[in-house]
Amino acid sequence: PASVTEIHQEAFAYALNNQAFTVAEGNEKFSAVSGVLVGVSDYAIIAYPQNAPSEEYTIPKQIFGIMPYAFCGTKNLKTVTMPSYELGGVTISTVCMIFDCAFLNSSVESVDIKGEEFCWMGNAAFKDSQLKEISFTFDKDNMIAIPETDLEHYFGYDVFEGTPFLENAEYD
Repeated sequence: PASVTEIHQEAFAYALNNQAFTVAEGNEKFSAVSGVLVGVSDYAIIAYPQNAPSEEYTIPKQIFGIMPYAFCGTKNLKTVTMPSYELGGVTISTVCMIFDCAFLNSSVESVDIKGEEFCWMGNAAFKDSQLKEISFTFDKDNMIAIPETDLEHYFGYDVFEGTPFLENAEYD
């Protein structure tokens, strides 16, 4: 309904047959962008439909973060690309925060985080996933602060725990 103002981070973590999200017209907090549930005010992916048929997904440029459990349990998705933009000669990732358990138990095999300003990788972000390769950069010379915190760059614990297929993790 349009009156929904809050969705718990695990609300759709095991919605196994969902192929797309829709949001009621007039909802001021959430929207569905190509079937993906997005928080309007925080520019974050809340949930990717676990049974969406697509094998590839490029995150829209307006997205800033990936919330906990957003890609949890996906069945068909294999590749996720996070775009970038140029600012003052620096390539900046549009997604700079991947929160805890964002890709828990997912079918995702490859993640490409473009840009030099990726700044937050949450605890157990890819735990028990099918991840084979990931590339990203932590640029310590151009540190940026996480809004509303005292934190800057963060790489959580057990980020890749239980990823037996991980062959290539490139990061600076």
